[in-house]
This record gives sequence, C-alpha cells and structure tokens, in this order.
Amino acid sequence: MSQPNVPGVGELADFASESLVACDLDGRVTYWNPASQGLYGWSAAQMLGRRLAELAGDARRHGEDWAALLETGSWEGALTRVTASGAQVDIWARRVLRRDSRGQLRDIVEIGSSAAPVRTGPPEGLAREHGNGQLIRHMPAALWQVDSRNAGAAFQALRAQGVSDISAYLDAHPELIEHAKDVVLVNDANLAAAALFRCAAREDLIRPVRYLFAGTPDMAKRVMISHFNGDRSYREQAQIITFDGRVRDVIFSVTYPTLSEIQDNTFILIEDITERRRTEVQLRRMQADYSHAARISTLGELATSIAHEIKQPLAAIITNAETGLRWLAKEPPNLEKLAQLTTRVAENARHANEILQRIRNMATKHEPSRARLRLEDVILEATLFVRHDIETRSIDLALDIAPDLPPICGDRIELQQVFVNLLVNAIQAVAPLPLDRRRVAVHAALDSRDVVSVRVSDTGPGIPAENLRRLFEGFFTTKEGGLGMGLAICHTLIEAHAGTISGANRDGPGAVFEVRLPVSCGEEEDREHIAPTSVDASRQANG
Repeated sequence: MSQPNVPGVGELADFASESLVACDLDGRVTYWNPASQGLYGWSAAQMLGRRLAELAGDARRHGEDWAALLETGSWEGALTRVTASGAQVDIWARRVLRRDSRGQLRDIVEIGSSAAPVRTGPPEGLAREHGNGQLIRHMPAALWQVDSRNAGAAFQALRAQGVSDISAYLDAHPELIEHAKDVVLVNDANLAAAALFRCAAREDLIRPVRYLFAGTPDMAKRVMISHFNGDRSYREQAQIITFDGRVRDVIFSVTYPTLSEIQDNTFILIEDITERRRTEVQLRRMQADYSHAARISTLGELATSIAHEIKQPLAAIITNAETGLRWLAKEPPNLEKLAQLTTRVAENARHANEILQRIRNMATKHEPSRARLRLEDVILEATLFVRHDIETRSIDLALDIAPDLPPICGDRIELQQVFVNLLVNAIQAVAPLPLDRRRVAVHAALDSRDVVSVRVSDTGPGIPAENLRRLFEGFFTTKEGGLGMGLAICHTLIEAHAGTISGANRDGPGAVFEVRLPVSCGEEEDREHIAPTSVDASRQANG
C-alpha cells in the first residue's frame, strides 16, 4: 500500500533517522516513515488509517497528552508504545499541530526516538547545554536554541543519495522547506527573545521555527543551503513579524554545529535594527535635502551661464525661422533652402531641450539610483554647465581622460554634482588671475585595476595651510556669501559611492582635488545596461 501525498511530508522525511508520523486531527495515521517501522515494527501498510492511540501503552495518558497538544499547538514528552511483537518501547516524542496557508488546522506531525535517554520532563535547553544557563537566559541579545538533529540526519541521507546541489534540489522540492519549518523545533529561548517577539513568556517561543521566518519566508531556504554546505554560520538582514503583528528589521544570524561537536543544537541570534534603519532612512533624506539645496545653490551661481546657454539655440531658432519665412514668401518659394532652415530649427530646438533637461535633472529632488555609468560622459556633461564661464573668462580647460575607462557604479546626477562643484571652485580660483595664467585641468585614469581616479586642478592661489584639514567640514567656507556646503556634500556623495575625495595644494601654484571611485559594483547595482546621459543623446542626434 503506497503512502498518500501528505502536504509538507515527503521524500526528505523518508531519509530521517527518527520516527516521523503524520496524523489527521482524529489521530489517524496518514504518513509513517521507514524509521517508524524500525522503531515499532509496524509497516506503513499496517499503520495507514489506524489511530495512533491503538499503540499507546497508557490510553488515559495518551488522551491527556493529545488534548494538551490540541490546546497549545505543540507537545513534548516521554511515552510508551506497543510494538508489533507485543513488547513495549519507551520513547521521547515531539508533536506539532500544523495549519494551512489560511490558518486552518491541517494535521499533526510527531517525531519520536529512543536513541536519547528517556527524560521525565522537557529539555532544560540553554541551561542544560551551558553551565552559565542563567547568564545566557538574561543576556540582552535575543537567542534561540533549535533542535537540529532531524536536519542533520536528513542532510546526511541526501548526500548518501548523491545530492550535492541542495539549492537545485530544494527548487525541485519546495514542499521540503515548508516541511522543515514545521518539524524543526525551538528547544529554548531567552528573555530577550520573548521581549523581541512581544510574548508573555519564553515558553511561548518553544514551538516549530515557522514563526521565525514569517517576515522573510525565502530566508528558510538560504539557511538550509548554508547548513547543508557545511558553513559555520549564516547571517542576513531580514524582517520578522512579532506575535502582535509588528514588522521589525533584524540581523538574523545562525550558528551551526560542526561534525566535531554535538549535533543536537543550532543557535539563532536576532538583533533588532528597526530604529537604526529608521535613523539611516532619515539621515539619507537629510543628505538628499542638503544635496538638493547645494545643487540649487550651484545653479544659482551658474545663472548667467545657463541663461547664455539657452539664449544661443533660441536665438538661432528665431533667426532660422524668420529666414525661412522670407524664402517661403518668394515666388516661387525656395523649398530646398526652406528644408535646410527647418532642419536647423529642429536641431537647435533639440539642443535647447537638452540644456533644459540637464538643468531640470540638477534642480529636481530625486532618490539616488545606482547604475553602470561611463565616467567620461559624466565628466563631459559636467563641463557643459560651466562652458560659458570657461569661454567668457578665457580660461584654458584641459581634459585628459584616458580611453576605455571601465564603467563605474553610481548615481549620474550625484556624481555630476560633484564634478560641477569642483569645476566651479576651480574657475572661481583662477578668474582673478591674468589671462595667461587661467588654467583648469581634468585628468581621469585607471589608477589601479579596480579604482578610477579623477583629478581637478587649477593654477589659482591654492589652499591656505590652516584650511586644508577643514575643507570638507559642513558650513566651512572662505567665499563671501558662501554656504559652506559644496565640498561637504561632495564628500558625503563620494563616500556613499564607496569612494574617497581629497584636496591638496599642487607642487606649483594652485590646488588639486582628487576623486577615487571603485570600478566594481554590488550585486544589486551591477546591472547589464549602462545608464544613458545627455552626452549620449547628443551623439545620437549628431549621428
């Protein structure tokens, strides 16, 4: 007689070294694994459909224990069973009452073993395993002790069956993950754990581990993979749902037993970082506000340049449009000339739109968004903002950008803001000098295999020695009417990109600021596409 397909009980349970039995709510057996036959002598064909109470050595006590299980949801203790030969065997059993996805009672799973000595009460948990049990129980960190014997035995059985890629195996058998959440039990937890989950007593946490994964269900699979692969520990930022329904951000850490240690217990440590995360979010918002204010301030300083930039294509549009009207009025109209002028109008309109889009991007408050960027394009786009000031003040701008720079990960607007600020500072430093000494240079190169360096230098008066250490302090400025936020914001933005920024005096006259940015991206940021810039748009428009 084959066993039915009981949800959450399947192939993995067949490998378990302990007895694993599933029953319906009336106590009728729906699953009976091979270890159960070895322990009791009854085969699955003999037991399916029979009441588990028929094997009880003490019918009255079985009824009491069963009632306690239905009331509390879990039960653990010693009991006596009648084997197929008529003899009695003493075992230690754990029972779990399981529910379906709608919260309805589904079935009961019992795990039993005679391998461990029979005990007359529940395990002492943390106090039993450690001489400093009371110290651990009252420690401020939330700590759980989880019985890992079933997982260890099941993993060993899977390896014996030739399973090496546990991730692929769990993808093919997702029900095993849900099964593990219901049959792996918490042995003990300390007072901080009870406080974190907002329950009345530690004993409320002595149940299957499913509640630990309610906020981040997929994490259970990753914990199982780490255990199977023999890792010493696993750590992840996750969320939990407390017993009163609150969602908390946590660091979830698991420490597994090794082969040289007692294989009974796994320890879980959960650190509540909810307030830290809220503070980080508020800090990021404040930084975004300051960054936005700094961009608006920079745009104000560039108002004359921006007005000139917009005026040029608009003037060209007007001139070409008026000329086109005159050619259209001739008899016969010169359509070929009119087509040329209309093309110029369209080109200048696109140019004006690009200028307005750059300004809009700089002026708009936005959430940082990381993507792969060509640093050359970001630098060239930044120079467009200061082009008018460079030209009207007859400043010699030298661009030395190494070819084939590798892409970096970053927010285009934030990095553009940094380079615009450094260029504006350099322009203001050299503006009072004689014409032949007004020089600004931008040098970009691969400094090492994984770091790109960008240096913005000028031939101005340099930085007073007493100000060098204060360059990136908030509200520190030597400019009349300056906010003192420009370089401070640059420092914050570059740090957020895992880079560095520094300022110093050159060997000759002037100052140099260096930005160093990593080439590599994090997994979430390392996207296949490279974010487009207005430089790309200009390239496409010009063929």
